[in-house]
Amino acid sequence: MVARLSRENRLLLLSASTRHTEGEKNIIQGLVRETTDWAYLLDVAEYHRLLPLLYKTLSSVCPELVPQNVMASLNQYYKTNAARNFLMAGTILRINSICQINKIETLPIKGPLLSAVVYGDFSLRSFSDIDILVRERDIQKLIDLLLQEKYRLYPPGISLDIFLKFLRVNHDGRLLTDKGFLFELHRDLADWYTPKEMTFERLTPYLRETEFLGYPVKEMCPEMLLAYLALHGNKHGWVPLEQLCCIAELIRKEQTLDWDLLFGIAGDYKIVRRVNLTLRLVHVLFEINLPEGISRKVADKKIDALANTIIEKIADRQGYLARFRDKARYHRKLMDRRRDLLSFLMKGLAAPGTDDWEHLAMPLPLFSLYYIYKPLRIIFTPHEKSG
Repeated sequence: MVARLSRENRLLLLSASTRHTEGEKNIIQGLVRETTDWAYLLDVAEYHRLLPLLYKTLSSVCPELVPQNVMASLNQYYKTNAARNFLMAGTILRINSICQINKIETLPIKGPLLSAVVYGDFSLRSFSDIDILVRERDIQKLIDLLLQEKYRLYPPGISLDIFLKFLRVNHDGRLLTDKGFLFELHRDLADWYTPKEMTFERLTPYLRETEFLGYPVKEMCPEMLLAYLALHGNKHGWVPLEQLCCIAELIRKEQTLDWDLLFGIAGDYKIVRRVNLTLRLVHVLFEINLPEGISRKVADKKIDALANTIIEKIADRQGYLARFRDKARYHRKLMDRRRDLLSFLMKGLAAPGTDDWEHLAMPLPLFSLYYIYKPLRIIFTPHEKSG
């Protein structure tokens, strides 16, 4: 399947790692020599948020074979992204410090911490916001503290009472930091995509202390992290592809991964098929060797067909889950239980979020009208997403 991809897409997949064998370096050099459509390569790398990894690989393996203007463009993007990630890392540490002083436990999600975990370098991921999970009981306290730090509620103009109402109904709320970054505050990471919530309390057994840039923070154990990334990536149809690359690198790095624990978590959250698809994709796209028992477990004709569909869409930069019916058809094939699909789609269709307020701002006494407004907006707006 991968062999049918263009040389540019194969080069991108091979470049999406910091660990290359000599054989892989030779293949990369060969593909670079054959590549002619550098504009396409840069476009698809940007779409899948892989420009930092592409630069890192090309600059270390064969910079002399890359056109100078391409290398200069990649170098400029890498430096700009690294500087932005540094500022965002500082923001995470500042929020973490505020929370520690005020006895609020937090879990940074994805962002520069994930980059440091899987690549050993916080500059190698490209992302648009900061995500942190907190206990539901601490949300309003943390928001009050952040507002004192000149953070602003998002969308602009929304009142605190309306914001908190949306946050209780939905799974997260967004703020703008004092530096203008979007900060997403989560009370649940599952986002209705599993029958069991993925709250701070439920994740606590899978959390451990680590250091990020010399400061103590919490992180998920590798098995829980893989399960969460599989959940999140499958929800969005693996667009962009960057999170799948993180999973492939995580498996390469964690030679002692506890596969029984991983599938125990998957069974508990009813996401076995989604984990199976994830592992099938990393095996096919990145040639990750899985233990024999795991390879047998993920061998499934329906999973293979879905993996092939996703691989074919790597070059499709328009997105293929934009319409509600496409989303429903895709997730139907991934759910362990049919009733979980119905719950996910119905809650995503009906539960209002702040994006509904952006379309139509209503005062708190009329909040219940959003339960009518949201499904109508999704049904009658072309290419509108739910959830």
